[in-house]
Amino acid sequence: MFCRRKTIKETSARSESDEKKGWWGRFRRFLTIAWWTMVIIETVVSIGLEICCFLAPVAMADFEVPEYLAPLAPLINQTVATATAINNNNPLVQYLVAANQSQNETMVHRERSFLEIASKRGSHKVLATTLLEACRRNQTGRPCPAERSMPSTQQQAQNPLCRVNGNYYDSMYQRWLGHWSREGTDSFLLINVGVSPGDGLNVFREFLPAAEVHGVYSSCPSCDDTPFSSPSLSPCKKPFSFYHLGRVAHCIDVRDTTQLQFVWRTEANHHVSPLKVVVDDGEHKSSMQMAQSIFFWFPRLEPGGMLFLENIQENTRIRRHFLPQLAQDVHWCGDYSSQNGDAPKPCFPTIQPLLKSFHCELHICVLERNHVASSIAEQDISASLPPSNALNSSLCSA
Repeated sequence: MFCRRKTIKETSARSESDEKKGWWGRFRRFLTIAWWTMVIIETVVSIGLEICCFLAPVAMADFEVPEYLAPLAPLINQTVATATAINNNNPLVQYLVAANQSQNETMVHRERSFLEIASKRGSHKVLATTLLEACRRNQTGRPCPAERSMPSTQQQAQNPLCRVNGNYYDSMYQRWLGHWSREGTDSFLLINVGVSPGDGLNVFREFLPAAEVHGVYSSCPSCDDTPFSSPSLSPCKKPFSFYHLGRVAHCIDVRDTTQLQFVWRTEANHHVSPLKVVVDDGEHKSSMQMAQSIFFWFPRLEPGGMLFLENIQENTRIRRHFLPQLAQDVHWCGDYSSQNGDAPKPCFPTIQPLLKSFHCELHICVLERNHVASSIAEQDISASLPPSNALNSSLCSA
């Protein structure tokens, strides 16, 4: 027989009956309420314990015992291990652990956006990227707003990408440096070569949080304005450092290898953080400055490092003389049939043995370092000077 649910009238009648029975009825009612209360509490506690057992292996996976609980560390670790062992074959626990690992891996492998960071800071490195679509939508036939402040010759460039003010460097930096923007990247050194302190330091600091970013600049405030002083290497060209986060911006003559060596040996923290990235955003129209930067910094890069050359379009001799010779050195094999001294030699003997590849996009190139060890940093500084053919490809016989 099935038990039928009691009606409200029956329940009310029973309560009245208990009241008529005096103290015994009230006592029995108290016992009933107490019993049901204990059942509810036991049920809630049991559910809570089950949830804790399910979640323990996930929540305690990376648990470290605080110092003040050090005496209890063996017991705590054993408890965690036991809970993990009990739930090893539990499907729910396996799902939770997998979901937790997937979330952690997503955070670790997520790259920062160079375009987003540089755009937020108003950097010229991505200005053309942000303005390009607006210029393309302009159907008036007149220069779009991004072009009005540009020379008329540039506004009439045959390549429409060149008519937009600014640069498109975001794709290059994202492709080559994006993997170093992830969480968990080991510390490394980045040197930004420029004319004067600008947005480069802040953009790269935010894009590459693991990088120790240093700036090397050719223009600086007057000597009286420098907060840090060191022996002068040239009149009013003290290699000083200034920056609100520490001595990371160095003002020197970037064409002087002696001053470059000074920064490298005494200011740049390359003994602790390996030099992985150099960005040349210096005197764009000075071919010799860019050549000096290449021949000094590239051999000092750690294996696997990269050197970026910005604003190539403004430097004709680099485009027409240096880069073609670099292309020859990438494919250089020497003379297969002769071992004598007349065999063809690479155009750049200090660069070719260390060069893995070089790649270019509009107005920017990157030189990729191979994994061959370099000893040039320990040699005489003359080994870091550009050769005579650096800006004259007719002098290379390769």
